[in-house]
Amino acid sequence: MTATDLSILGSENLLHTYFSLGMASPGTVISKQEGFDVCMGNFDHPICNFAGRLSLDPWAANRLVELALERKFFTVYSVAADTPRVREHRDELLVRAGFQKNFSLQQLFWLPQRSESSIHLQIPRSPAEKSAIAIFMAQQFFPRHAPAFKRRIAEATSGSDLPLYGIYHKLELIGAVMLVEDDNLVGLFNLCVKSNQQNRGIGANIVAGVKQLAYELGKPISLQCETALTAWYQRQDFVVCDWVDVYGLSDQRRLAIMN
Repeated sequence: MTATDLSILGSENLLHTYFSLGMASPGTVISKQEGFDVCMGNFDHPICNFAGRLSLDPWAANRLVELALERKFFTVYSVAADTPRVREHRDELLVRAGFQKNFSLQQLFWLPQRSESSIHLQIPRSPAEKSAIAIFMAQQFFPRHAPAFKRRIAEATSGSDLPLYGIYHKLELIGAVMLVEDDNLVGLFNLCVKSNQQNRGIGANIVAGVKQLAYELGKPISLQCETALTAWYQRQDFVVCDWVDVYGLSDQRRLAIMN
């Protein structure tokens, strides 16, 4: 399997995960349009207002602008599985239409090899336990946001069919991760450790536990992260492969149309 193959498979896993999370938010509708798939919800957050699975041309890019104007927050994900296949060509089409690249995530992979970990990844035994893990994740990733906001994120996370895993110490939840397995690989998402337990090697042990699981399945692991975390994952034997570009409507484009 080539690096390009891994990038495309990882991108497909990522978008499946994002659309599953979006659909779990009440009032959300997913539709397939010419040139892209779109998720539209009534929660003002990109978790349920975004587009992906792009097959771009100027018409599709301009249609994305029209949809973006209908929402306070709207994100477009550009990944290796999209067309045009060349990243710079997708960028040109989106920027010309009026989008700007907000940030990029590094795409990394781990190829199956024997791994051992003392960490036990515990699958929730009840909906209440899954909800507790989802709340924990929301608290770690959005510590300064309002409780109502974190509750909506947690409800979408726990309401999806995506598997969550908890890591406990003396019955206390100290870490969590989401793992999305498909026919080709295991997608690693939402890895987090309780703030007062960080810098103790727990995150690395969780990754080792995920690698052990993936090795038993005979599948590679895919993940996306901020570039500041790339070196840390490389120390966990992950290899850089590609990029996920995240776009939003530029202020100039929004003002030009609204005026």
